[in-house]
Parts: sequence; structure tokens; C-alpha cells
Amino acid sequence: LAVIVASPCTAPFMGAALGFGLSQPVHVMLLVFLMLGLGMAFPYLVFAVFPSMVSWLPKPGMWMVRFKQIMSVPLFLTVVWLIWILYRQMGLPSVFVAAAGVVFIFRIVAGQLKVKWFWNALVLASLLLAMYAGSRPMPADKTEHDGVWAPYTSEKLRQLSGQNVFVNMTADWCLTCKVNERLVLNDPEVISQLTSRNINLLKGDWTERNPEITEFLQKYDRVGVPFYVLFSKNHPEGLVLPEILTKNVVLEAVQSEFPTQ
Repeated sequence: LAVIVASPCTAPFMGAALGFGLSQPVHVMLLVFLMLGLGMAFPYLVFAVFPSMVSWLPKPGMWMVRFKQIMSVPLFLTVVWLIWILYRQMGLPSVFVAAAGVVFIFRIVAGQLKVKWFWNALVLASLLLAMYAGSRPMPADKTEHDGVWAPYTSEKLRQLSGQNVFVNMTADWCLTCKVNERLVLNDPEVISQLTSRNINLLKGDWTERNPEITEFLQKYDRVGVPFYVLFSKNHPEGLVLPEILTKNVVLEAVQSEFPTQ
């Protein structure tokens, strides 16, 4: 139970650990994965060593059914998120294929539950959703300007050589990236500090494995995103920031690397 409840909170940290492990030598990588496995297996190890602690677990009952139903909500939300990622990467045709699979699964469930109206309502809802999705414009080109962030290219980074640059490597499927952007990089105070110090902001979208971004990551022995680098006079080769950002970390790094004149 503790593992299930804690997993959404620890997912960003696990992503950072995996990214670190994959960029290390084989013996370090194996050690990282061993520790992750031991961490997830810890409750079972405790009960194996101390069998009497099983009595501390809550007794089976209707609460298990309710708990299962509650935990299905984040699973459904995950499906919605994955379909959005599919739409961003492959467009509407792939979404229609995925939606057909979802309808088929729900049809099986409806058949088992013997709820005839459910199938009719689901078909109608699917048709309405397909019509709505078909009327929506396709996603904007990923090379477009994204607020204060300009799209990253290796040529643009070379042109900015010797200048103040903040590179933000991200992807639509990266939850840690989205959390960092939502809570830190899009914070008004952080944006104000970045724009007031004449820092060139470059954002690389690795959702579709852009080869230029892959080359940039490999230069720093990284295998995934998020990845943040500050280029300044003090660090012309780049100062790498942590994968999990906080507002204070970014502000301190910016104020240290790019002092006001």
C-alpha cells in the first residue's frame, strides 16, 4: 500500500536516478538498478524477515474494492495523457486507432456487465469525440517560438557562442520536465530574472528524438531529459543544473553566472 501511494510522488526522482544510472559505467549502472529494485521490494523483504508483521496489515474487505476503484482514476488519467502524447507525435489517425482499441475493450467490459445501453452510449460518445477531434487544428509546429524560449538548434547555439545562454532540453512525455516547467521555469520571478539579464533562452523538444538534441545530450554523457545547461563567461563549456529543479537553485545559478552590470 505504501509503495502504491508513494509511487506518484517518487516518479520524478526515479526518472532522475534512471537517467543518472544510464549515463554511468556498467558497475555504477548495475548498482543503481539494484538499489531501485531493493527499494521497491523492501516491503516484501520486511514481511519475509518478520512474518508476524503481516498481522499489522488491514483485513480484506469491501475497502479493497473501493481502493481499487479509486486507484483506477490515475490509470485512466495516464491513458488520457498517453493519447495526448500520441496525438503530439503521430497526429489524429493514430489517436483514432487507439480510440478504437479503447472502445473495443469497453465493449468487452459492457458485454460482461450485460449493460446494453452502455455500448450504445459509448459508440455515440466515440463518434462525437472523433468529430470534435477532427475539427480541431493540428498541433503547432514544434519549431515555433514558445513564449520567451526560442527553439534549439545546434547552429543557433554556435551563433550564440560567448553569450549568455540557458538551454532547456525537454519532451512532452517527460513528467519531470513538465513539473520543472510548471513550478519553476514558468514562475514569473524566474522569467523576470532570465529576461532582465539578457540571457538567450533555447528550448529543445526531444519528444520525437531530434538528432541534434541527441548529439547535445551525448556530449555531456546524458541519455535522457530533462537536461539544463547554462553557458556564461565563467562556464563557456556549460554549467549543468540538476534534473529536478527548484526555484532557489535556478535563481542562485542565474544570479551567480549572469550578474547584473
